[in-house]
Amino acid sequence: MERPDWQLAIQIPIGVIPGGSGNGLAKAIGYASKEPPKTNAKLLAAFNVAKGKIAPMDIVRVVTSKEVVYSFLAIGWGIVADIDIESERLRSLGGTRFTLWAIARIIDLRIYRGRLSYLPVENHIRNSKTLNRTQSTGSEDVTEDHRARLLPSANCPESISGSNDDTVREDKVSVSKNLELASSMEHCNLLQSGEARSLQPKATSVNNESLLPPLNEPVPENWIQNEDDYVLVYAAFQTHISSDALVAPGAALDDGIMWLIILRKGVTRPQLLSFLLALESGNHVGLPFVEMIPVRAFRLEPITKPGYLTVDGEVVDYGPIQAEVLNAIARVMTH
Repeated sequence: MERPDWQLAIQIPIGVIPGGSGNGLAKAIGYASKEPPKTNAKLLAAFNVAKGKIAPMDIVRVVTSKEVVYSFLAIGWGIVADIDIESERLRSLGGTRFTLWAIARIIDLRIYRGRLSYLPVENHIRNSKTLNRTQSTGSEDVTEDHRARLLPSANCPESISGSNDDTVREDKVSVSKNLELASSMEHCNLLQSGEARSLQPKATSVNNESLLPPLNEPVPENWIQNEDDYVLVYAAFQTHISSDALVAPGAALDDGIMWLIILRKGVTRPQLLSFLLALESGNHVGLPFVEMIPVRAFRLEPITKPGYLTVDGEVVDYGPIQAEVLNAIARVMTH
């Protein structure tokens, strides 16, 4: 996003093949494709790359007092961030490290005080604890004032093969050109079809249309503000944050929404255990002590120190942090 040609670079489709310990994005892409839960993740990812269908995906712009970063998965504060970072010392145990450290954190439960402000999704019922995908109005709620059309007009090639000898030669250059041309054709066909609108980046703060005020200024009056004691504040942009954690069942790759998952002081240890166990199936959304709020932007100002703030599982500066969605601005390969 720091490149001068970022508007073109961000459109390069990314094929996501799981090879890490979490693999949340790969799982989210498979979930969006309605793949069976037990599908071989690596095989599915390879098929997506081979198929080469392009799908739009949200990116989230994250602002701290020291830097601006771009996120594709989640922002965490509280027990989940603590488990993620502090369990690193047990990395040799693989995924078991998360289970062991979760038990430790439940026993020694921490409470964090902070100020949470957010811009809720339009038509959201504030008193509702959960909001599923059918209740959300999705990406169509992004206001016209917050849209940006970044894709250049495309001149689509008629076919992959042609009269140019450089294109049809049976060598590496020919193969490379054919692959590039095929990708271009797929992109153009989508632009010219009824899917074109969904492939257009809609919300972009880099065009000076940010929803976020400077960190040292108050949030707008139409934001909801709460200062409270929290066990967890977690902003998820995808359905999954790992291959076995369905944190936001109502999310979509390009819906322009972040889901705030909130646990406040007063949640008991048995309730917290039930929450963590329910993440695999997504059934935590029905628990009465769990708040799930769809938002366009938010700001979190931790008061309790020390602690951890994470962006896509990586530690960032512990202090005020805010984020907004850049709707459908990136591209991933799916089928």
